[in-house]
Amino acid sequence: MFKRVKSPLGRGRERHSLRVSGASIYSMDDLLLFSFSLDAYIAGERIKAYVQAILAENTLANLMSSILDGLHKGEINPPTLRLSREEAILFTKWGSIYFESGGSPYLYLRHSGRLKEIAGKTSLNLDSGVLLLASQRLNQVYETKLGKVTAAMPPDDLVDQLAPEVGVDLSVLVIRAPLEEKFKHRMFITSGCASDVGRRRKNNEDSCFTSTVKISRSRRREVFRLAGVADGAGGHGYGELASALAVEDGLKHALHAIVSRFSVSASDLRSIVQLVNQRVLDAKRRMKTDMASTLTLATIKGRELTYAHVGDSRLYIVDSNMRTIQQLTRDHKYVDELVERGLLTPEQARTHPQRNIITSAIGMEKPRIDTYSYPDVFIPPRKIILCSDGLSDVVFEEEILRLVSSHRIPEIALNSLVSLANSRGGPDNISVSYFGYFT
Repeated sequence: MFKRVKSPLGRGRERHSLRVSGASIYSMDDLLLFSFSLDAYIAGERIKAYVQAILAENTLANLMSSILDGLHKGEINPPTLRLSREEAILFTKWGSIYFESGGSPYLYLRHSGRLKEIAGKTSLNLDSGVLLLASQRLNQVYETKLGKVTAAMPPDDLVDQLAPEVGVDLSVLVIRAPLEEKFKHRMFITSGCASDVGRRRKNNEDSCFTSTVKISRSRRREVFRLAGVADGAGGHGYGELASALAVEDGLKHALHAIVSRFSVSASDLRSIVQLVNQRVLDAKRRMKTDMASTLTLATIKGRELTYAHVGDSRLYIVDSNMRTIQQLTRDHKYVDELVERGLLTPEQARTHPQRNIITSAIGMEKPRIDTYSYPDVFIPPRKIILCSDGLSDVVFEEEILRLVSSHRIPEIALNSLVSLANSRGGPDNISVSYFGYFT
């Protein structure tokens, strides 16, 4: 049974999320440490969750299935799993924290210089603090070693300094913490996504997400960043279903690749998109409808960016220092084929009466799937932007560059992009996903 740690937010504010500054993990043995953050809009519905766990591999597979089942239902709840004595899960959703341990892992809050074990229902002031999920009890012997641990340390520094010294598996979640001055010169990777119905549509048929996955075993640690945008079509709710299936299945299969192989290659992404396409095709046939969706799916590991792409959503890379923006994907559109053949100019294509006809989409029998991997492209201070055509059709690339470069905080940059698209009539749903260096 999960123990719920009460949030200070109080009733009536449960949709306010905990401000998680960062998370990190370090595993000393064969058990997997797993950290997963998700920020998503599924057909306009916001979903946000953080999960940290010490688990065996088969339990981790069950945990992911539970999370993704909740994503499909539009509400991720604490998973119900049978845990062994060595396993534990820390789950946060909006203003609530849930903790379950099979026995030996323990949860602690370090706040105002004190280490407090979390047991049962406890009321916490989480304005600032560090939650530590440890594979063993941290008794008074560790107090001296933990003395320098503060919420103002970068999570990776905190874990790298602490876990090997105390000799335990350790998972850390940092809550609402400004960095100490000595760390402010660092470059950190931030993320976010936004989706808006626009000004002319009744329903939001877009879906998008960003997710950071950290996995560690036997002193090895890998970090993967995932992002996706899907623009559904079909009307009567079918477009919403198509885009939701596209991002849900894309995320599900990417997570399985990470856990099983500690990698996601371009060929993996191609296979993932083929599986997604089959899922949408099956639903399309069963429901006897013409639903379809675009899908742009990207993964980042270190400096390497890999993507798979179907349709006319876009992937951009923005370099704030060089003041450049480059579209990495190619629009699968009829007018783009005319431009390539020299029959239209890019300016004419923007206003062509057939500019919205796409030549490849999820839900087609044999969609064109573009995949590519750039080994050394995600470097400071660059940013990765994925967007639906509700943004790119009305906001020029130079304007995307200016707004993304002008705002260091993702939420402000994303809201500025959505507002600009809406100020120009908002003719379509608008969705944007973002990963970038905070400098």
